[in-house]
Amino acid sequence: IFGEESVAAQASLYALNLSVGLRDQTKKKVVMVDVAGPEPHQGVSVMPPGGEIFFMDKGLATLDEASQKITRYAGGVDILRSSAPGHGPLDASIVTSLLTLLVNDYHYVLILLSSRLGDGVFKVLAQTDTVHLILEPRPDAFKRMMQLLVDSGVWSDQELKKQIKPIILETPHAHGHGVRLAWAL
Repeated sequence: IFGEESVAAQASLYALNLSVGLRDQTKKKVVMVDVAGPEPHQGVSVMPPGGEIFFMDKGLATLDEASQKITRYAGGVDILRSSAPGHGPLDASIVTSLLTLLVNDYHYVLILLSSRLGDGVFKVLAQTDTVHLILEPRPDAFKRMMQLLVDSGVWSDQELKKQIKPIILETPHAHGHGVRLAWAL
């Protein structure tokens, strides 16, 4: 799940709802990895309270290290709050290693990434089965996201392009503007 910083709270809520929905519908184990930026969880958070931060700046993770930081909630969804290193962009190899470890224990692993983490997020997204792009219902948001995908080289990867699913946020001012948005693009 990927979005610009301007939709961070909505993307968190979407990820949490998707996690709970997958758990309820499939009755299988779900973990959501919430990757904040260099400063963990600034601003509005819709995540349930509690849980330690797993700092991904100490090299490759072990399952024991990650497991100790996973918070298990009564709803059946596990959440791993993590933080990318404060120096430089996201190290995709650390995140990919962590996700590989989690895939062995969970049926569904959702990862929440932000555009402020740098180009490393695209290397992580390329390893996933599906990418949900969280977008505001405005033409400029679509154009910014498309430019970001083109600049990062993602849009030239035909396989990754097939995995991308845009999720347009519903806001009070979005109703009835679908045709106008499509026309503006």
